Amino acid sequence: MLCNTVIASWNINSIRNKIESVNLFLNNEQPDILFLSETKLTTKIQDSVSSKIDKNYNSIWNTNKTSHWHGTCIIYKKDIFKEVNTLSLQLESISKKYKTESTSKTSKRINETTEEDIDKDTDKAHNTEGRIILCEFVLKNDNKFVLLGTYSPNSGVDRKNPLKRLAYRTLRWDYDIYHTLNELKKSYDNIVWVGDLNVARRDNDISYKIIIAGTTQEERENFENFITNDKWIDTFDKMNEDDLLYIDDRCTYGYGNKLQLRLDYIICSEKMEENIEYSKILYESSNPDEFIDYSEVSDHLPIIAKFVL
Repeated sequence: MLCNTVIASWNINSIRNKIESVNLFLNNEQPDILFLSETKLTTKIQDSVSSKIDKNYNSIWNTNKTSHWHGTCIIYKKDIFKEVNTLSLQLESISKKYKTESTSKTSKRINETTEEDIDKDTDKAHNTEGRIILCEFVLKNDNKFVLLGTYSPNSGVDRKNPLKRLAYRTLRWDYDIYHTLNELKKSYDNIVWVGDLNVARRDNDISYKIIIAGTTQEERENFENFITNDKWIDTFDKMNEDDLLYIDDRCTYGYGNKLQLRLDYIICSEKMEENIEYSKILYESSNPDEFIDYSEVSDHLPIIAKFVL
């Protein structure tokens, strides 16, 4: 017997005062799994916030160990999975031995970033900022999949120093996270990667031509090469390629603003391609009785996909 699994991802941009909105989302959309990025909690209040989440769900957290920034969480329905196992994951810095010269319009920023500065960002974002959760889900029919949830580092987080983390992002993080996903293929056929990946894949995922975090040539080429060459499926792009041509139909960040981007994704392994039933961006609740405009909750919109496994 096949099992339906609905997976959603949402950059909540601080969960502390948005528990009610998260619970409305869970009630309205009924996802089996919701991955939240940018939870912005301290470890001291994590348990208090967790206790307020809908009682039909359990939660798994990875909170920043030194501040309230960043942070991730997986919320999943109780009693529908045979097993849920949190897997240990430490990003290997296998990319440390590589540092290629960049020749793009942002090459100066990358080439002038010192190895010492890249190492500092690697130690923080790889290890302490709470950006990654990896879980194995076993369905009632004994089929299983792994879910990797990530909040990818923003290469331009420092507004006074634009693209400060671009070298780290493109020379370390991208290489290491893509390597991790490809390594998972050795143990699992069914892999789902979700989160705010902080990169706009296609030209029509950007409202106008601009070079900022997530739109640089390096970030987009890294991502496209991973998807295409390593045979991963961008579920939204696959399921909507004929119908949704413009940014208003594809935007997950900045909806209604001048600058709009598609930064949030549900990616799956090639072997799951035929298991995708739908993948869509949610602008407002599906339940008219408990209406909520998701664009008023966060600067990101949620994305949701259904798999039949």
